[in-house]
Amino acid sequence: MGSAGFLAASGCAGKTLELKFVGELDNSHKLQTLVYVALFALETEEDAKGLMFNARTGELDPDA
Repeated sequence: MGSAGFLAASGCAGKTLELKFVGELDNSHKLQTLVYVALFALETEEDAKGLMFNARTGELDPDA
């Protein structure tokens, strides 16, 4: 199965939400989310946080 990413910049108070549909979240998914968070922080000059959610398993990783 594939995955779908979503980067929300407008009105989300510095939070990047990464949606996945995979068997399990792994380090490559976390790295992808961290890159999005870093890019968001550079673009907005604000602190940013990431949140990863696996829609297939319901797994939530708030530390991404």
